[in-house]
Amino acid sequence: MSGCGKMFIWIDEQSGKQHEVFVVSSGGCAANNESTGRVLSDEMQYGIPIPTITRPLKKVKCINAMKNPNSQGNSCSDIIGQVIDEDFELYYCDEPTSVSSKHVDHCPQCDAVMIMTGGCSTGTCPACGWSGCS
Repeated sequence: MSGCGKMFIWIDEQSGKQHEVFVVSSGGCAANNESTGRVLSDEMQYGIPIPTITRPLKKVKCINAMKNPNSQGNSCSDIIGQVIDEDFELYYCDEPTSVSSKHVDHCPQCDAVMIMTGGCSTGTCPACGWSGCS
């Protein structure tokens, strides 16, 4: 669910890598979401790293999404970025692990607790997408 209604996101793979993103949504952003999927597909096909693609998406905020308690993110772009990252983590990275309770690193952008994923020793922020490895 987005701020304006249901959104469906499909991620197609080719040669074992994320290759295309298809976004279909109802509500006010349908055309923008479709174009976002097309641009993201081009970026994937040119080999741009997934965290580089998703980091700016997860920074976008939409007043409709932020006011809607059923929205699964702060904007349609944020939700798309989250889904791409979840697919990437699920199929391409090591299992996420919690940061040790003895030493907790916080995100320099939003102060959320960092997680260690995909071999990144400086961590990735689950809240805003910041990564010390990108």
